[in-house]
Amino acid sequence: MTKEITLEMKAAVLNQMIFQEKINQLLYKYRADCENTKKIFTEHTIWFAYPECFEDIKDCMCKEGAKLYNIDMLQESCNNVTRTRIGISCFCKTETSDEMWSKYSDDHKGMCLQFDVLEDPELFTLAQPVNYVDQLPVYNHFTVRDELLNKVILSKTNDWKFEQEIRVVKVPSEMKTKKDGQAFSFNPLSLKKVIFGYKAKKETIDEYIKLCYQNGLNHVRFTQMYMENGSLKEKDI
Repeated sequence: MTKEITLEMKAAVLNQMIFQEKINQLLYKYRADCENTKKIFTEHTIWFAYPECFEDIKDCMCKEGAKLYNIDMLQESCNNVTRTRIGISCFCKTETSDEMWSKYSDDHKGMCLQFDVLEDPELFTLAQPVNYVDQLPVYNHFTVRDELLNKVILSKTNDWKFEQEIRVVKVPSEMKTKKDGQAFSFNPLSLKKVIFGYKAKKETIDEYIKLCYQNGLNHVRFTQMYMENGSLKEKDI
């Protein structure tokens, strides 16, 4: 009989991972100002994209490690397992990455959301750091399926090391499945802070502050980045 995994057990796992410095208690999500970002505030959901939608075309791709009768069929099977049946949401260890602000927050015109993982064990249970490697590891779907997570889902090339990525993986049964991904409801209390980029317009800032007050996020703190001597720093709004 399978033992039920309780919320307390999930919280204990997260505490252990934080203690072992595998993940940080505070994680960050870089976002541009767009309708999908607004849904984080209005619907209290985090988007889990299908890997096939990722910018890096090699992301979550399987590499077969043995000579098999039909390599094309194996590749198709592996890709279906990893790239369409799961959803992945990406977080970062830091809020002060200039590269992340530039790439994922509309060149500093967007925002970065701070989450406390201990406030939402349901969301962050499977939070894992990405392994950055020179060459993607070999994975054999028939002989080492237990290595799927580490070798396929959590491996990226060193070209992406600047992301300092923490990945959260969910299966469709946990989420509301949509055309191009899946949405997972999060505990609003886990969203602790909205950090606006130093190029964010006043009307953008005002809009998101209003969204927080209108949607039960009155506890959220607001700050904005600024540049000082070529470094990103943060100030309260």
